[in-house]
Amino acid sequence: MKWSQLSTKWKATVVLIPWALAVGYMAYLNFIEGRTAGPDFIQAFQSRTLSAGAISSIEVVEPAVGHTPFTAKEYDSLPRRAKIDSPESIRRMMVLMMLCQPGNIQQNHPVAAYRAYLKVNSPDGFY
Repeated sequence: MKWSQLSTKWKATVVLIPWALAVGYMAYLNFIEGRTAGPDFIQAFQSRTLSAGAISSIEVVEPAVGHTPFTAKEYDSLPRRAKIDSPESIRRMMVLMMLCQPGNIQQNHPVAAYRAYLKVNSPDGFY
């Protein structure tokens, strides 16, 4: 059967199904993947499932432009601003983190001009 012989209803179905799948996949990539991929560092620390003694180091990582890294390989490829591996400095940092709230930062706020990621390394992996 030729395309011209198909009814408008079938033509619309053939076009709309791939379009709907593509839109659904884009929504998944933007709103779901990465948001639920792993444990939240602040929640793990505040609930005491992660202690300051279990943290081997904290790396201050330069944020990527245009995307957010999710895997260890992507984090390892980002440039480092600093590495905190002194137990006393890690403990001080964790005291400050006890008051933090998880969530997205306001992109247009002037305080957010100098962004960085904290890659927290522990025996179980990283946060």
